[in-house]
Amino acid sequence: MLIGSVAGLKNSPANLYSATKWAVTGMAENLRMYATSRGVGVTLVNPGMTDTAFGRPASHPSPCPPSPSPRPSASPSASRPTSTSTP
Repeated sequence: MLIGSVAGLKNSPANLYSATKWAVTGMAENLRMYATSRGVGVTLVNPGMTDTAFGRPASHPSPCPPSPSPRPSASPSASRPTSTSTP
């Protein structure tokens, strides 16, 4: 059994998901032509649309929060301990 998609039956521009599901459909058809003459069945399941976030525009540009800005490096003199003399 192969899992395709209704999206693989009708392609749209720049849709890699549809292209890969179209390939699964083609593979199933080719395998069916070969295997059925030998008594083997081939099943292709093409589920339809499901209400998920897949394909929806993101509510923000990145799924990850932005990285914090690097801390400015301290000057060499600021990182050296200061010596104090006590009388």
